[in-house]
Amino acid sequence: MRNRFVIAALFLIPAMLFAFERHHAAYAQAAPCGGGHDRALVLSGGGAKGAFEAGAIYHLVYQRGCDFGDISGVSVGALNGSYLAQASEDVDSLANLKVAANRLVDFWEGITGPQEVLKPRFLGEVRFFLFGLDSFNDFDGLKDIIAAQIDPSKIRASKRKLRVGVTSFVDGAYHEIEPEDVTDDVFRKYILASTAIPVYAPLPEIDTTLDNGVRAKLQYADGGVSHATPVVGYFSPCNFSQLQLSVEALPSSDCAKTSKPHRPPLKQLFVVIANPYDPRSPNFGSPSTGSSPPTPVPGGSPILDQTINVLTSTSYRWDLNFAITANEMLRWRAKHFPQIDPAARPASDDFPIRSANPGPDGITLPYDMVIIGPPRPYSDVYGFDRANIQLQLHKGCVWADDAIVHAFHVASMQQACTAKFPISPAQLQAEADPVEP
Repeated sequence: MRNRFVIAALFLIPAMLFAFERHHAAYAQAAPCGGGHDRALVLSGGGAKGAFEAGAIYHLVYQRGCDFGDISGVSVGALNGSYLAQASEDVDSLANLKVAANRLVDFWEGITGPQEVLKPRFLGEVRFFLFGLDSFNDFDGLKDIIAAQIDPSKIRASKRKLRVGVTSFVDGAYHEIEPEDVTDDVFRKYILASTAIPVYAPLPEIDTTLDNGVRAKLQYADGGVSHATPVVGYFSPCNFSQLQLSVEALPSSDCAKTSKPHRPPLKQLFVVIANPYDPRSPNFGSPSTGSSPPTPVPGGSPILDQTINVLTSTSYRWDLNFAITANEMLRWRAKHFPQIDPAARPASDDFPIRSANPGPDGITLPYDMVIIGPPRPYSDVYGFDRANIQLQLHKGCVWADDAIVHAFHVASMQQACTAKFPISPAQLQAEADPVEP
């Protein structure tokens, strides 16, 4: 029975990515976010592109009234998510989250340049290749920011669930760390590790207990090295690398051991990415700025810089393709499950996909999922200049508004975005906002 469900579901995959747009537009309701906080916010990596996320977060939380009880992030998404998760759910959860969203915007608007985050090391590239220096840059500035502005004890007390994605530099394994798992200082190290792109940043060494009980210092790197958008875990605690066409899925008792499921109920997923995404296209967008045509990348360090930009701008596509497909498989199952004779129904765990949205008869349901992203990258990974940050805050807000308008059939709030994050007429001419319906 298990194989029949797996094979039937996998035959549907080619059509599911295209079906997403139809369902994405069908979540019409009076407001995008009803009462409560049974929804998750998923934040991608992208370095300086985190300013786009901050603008989108402001729109969702402050202008649309979306409260989030569950937050996941990698790289700069881990930093943004940790900032938000300090807002208490007690008394007035949404009001507290609005304050945090405002402070996150203030943080990004206060950045005056890359020197506040990183500092190039003297002859860093030469020393890296000739003498084994661990990275080109010193990230003490970012380390100080995390120490001063992220309080893990507040996150634990807030009652919001937060996960920070990191990649083990020993074996490449991806891990999601919660503040409940470790001490304050160690959790801050994991946030720093989640932002650490190898070669560009030093990799934090963290005391870790191995499976055999032995303690060891392991290096951890940017979570985006494995999963640039930490959305996969919202569909199952299973290790899907074990799911093949010709073999059975792992038994549920083993499957559940590979990671912790997210706290139900979660009915909505809002995924904010800092790079373009179109499920019908393999491209991640033009690296050119404005209307200028792209130019060849010169040799030397620009080649390495563009390598990082391409890697961090494309790896998230697998995560999103999988999430869309998994959600449509759940939608298919929810539609057909009631028609199956109860005596012939398989155990709920036989279906290869599960969610944190519980439904009747032990099955789990699809999410209302909205993906928010720009039409092109507005920055490279380390473009921490003030003018670019202001542009990204504006674009994050207006493109979040565009996604909400199309997903929920509500009125546009683009003018509110422009009032909050004004940009010059020249910028607006070079970077057109989405057309209001």
